[in-house]
Amino acid sequence: MSLLSLHPRTASVVKPLLSNEGNERDKDVKRKRDERRESARIVIPACVNPQRRERALADPELFLKTYFASDYTRPFGKLHHALIDALVEIAKSGGKQALAAPRGRGKTQIVKGTLAYLVFAGLVRFPVPIGPTTEHARELYEDFRRKVMFNDMLMEDFPEVCAPVKALEGAPQRASKQHIDGAPTRIEWKADRLRLANVPEKYRGPIDYGGVRMEFRGLDASIRGINREGDRPDFVPIDEPDTRESAKSQSQNDDRENAIDKDINGLAGEDCELAQVIITTVQNNYCTSAKYTDPEQKSSWMGKRFGWVEKWPDEWDEEGEGKWHTYIAKRAEDQRAGDRYGRNATQYYLDNREAMEAGGELLADNYKAKTLDDGWLTVHSAWQVVFNTIADTSYEAFCTEYQNQPPETEQIQTLELTHGHVASCKSGLEQGVVPDWAWRVTRGIDMGKVNCWFVDVAWGQDGTGAVIDYGKFTTFGLSK
Repeated sequence: MSLLSLHPRTASVVKPLLSNEGNERDKDVKRKRDERRESARIVIPACVNPQRRERALADPELFLKTYFASDYTRPFGKLHHALIDALVEIAKSGGKQALAAPRGRGKTQIVKGTLAYLVFAGLVRFPVPIGPTTEHARELYEDFRRKVMFNDMLMEDFPEVCAPVKALEGAPQRASKQHIDGAPTRIEWKADRLRLANVPEKYRGPIDYGGVRMEFRGLDASIRGINREGDRPDFVPIDEPDTRESAKSQSQNDDRENAIDKDINGLAGEDCELAQVIITTVQNNYCTSAKYTDPEQKSSWMGKRFGWVEKWPDEWDEEGEGKWHTYIAKRAEDQRAGDRYGRNATQYYLDNREAMEAGGELLADNYKAKTLDDGWLTVHSAWQVVFNTIADTSYEAFCTEYQNQPPETEQIQTLELTHGHVASCKSGLEQGVVPDWAWRVTRGIDMGKVNCWFVDVAWGQDGTGAVIDYGKFTTFGLSK
């Protein structure tokens, strides 16, 4: 081509052709660049219901019930109010709070929902949820991401938060090109951290969510050094600092205490107080949760423990007397006969319900009931669920899991000899009557200063035995 172009006539023809070819190539490059840029442009729709958004942001419980109604189908109880209030108050004012709640009362669900509220209400800018393991913490983080990506009502009322995320269409690599009217949103939406989009003022509501960040950490991994372009964490909710394994290990408890007192406490900047809340259940008397919810050991955490039972009914006696022990015995007898739901025990409860519940107070009275194919309702109250749990496990297990009052001893008791347990082992014999096959009768006693408990056992010559009588004598006046 260069040789041909040396000829004047040839050059006069070739040069325009080359020039046109270059112009077309440049135009094509520019066109494609413009198309890519235009495809990265996003539009923020208007808020569908500003009044609904305003009312919900003013009331965290209304926010949860409005935008996450499927997660909170039951009324909030005293425990839920306390957990939500603690999370919101600490997020607003800073400081520390450690709360122990009964297992199975929805505390993790409260943490998830309230964390979202705190972000949307503009009360926190860089929360870092912490879990006992990295995977547990990841679930708290992923729950927030799912809410933003898939909650249609949030999209309607908070488009400045949700629309930029939806525009990524599950491809985080698109974030670097995303813009609004030419201004980059700087959104990040990664598996381990996120940053909400910058949105021009004319497209957003009264709260600027641009630059809000979130990451997560587990107490089983490194926590130090969370600093993103000068942004540091301002709120750390710790959901269950213990695993079942770590709660039994003094060395692991020490490691987790160091992580909370040193690594987490040092996440904030020099001039900022880090807001920290622990929501947990106490597994034993020396686990991490026990220490931080005990004001005597960690006073700065303002520890408080909630039990499902605030006051036991008058008919409950730990020593083995009362109608509840009869109920426990009947339930065990039903289950040995193949009835897992304890129909006879349930009927006994219904016949004596008023007397059995008198004097008792519960932190929360919500419960799940199941209706069998024949129409039988398995449980009729939260009190029945409480004593079903005690009957099916033990009083000590209930106090640990639901009362945050683990026994002083860590020894597992497989059998507690009470009136109820004895009564549940019925032999079918008439009480107080010695059977014809009896070869010997023995009496076991537990002598006390007030009562003397006894049990009579009839023995056959082959070594088998059966309880034929039990009870107590009064023994006033005895010395040690």
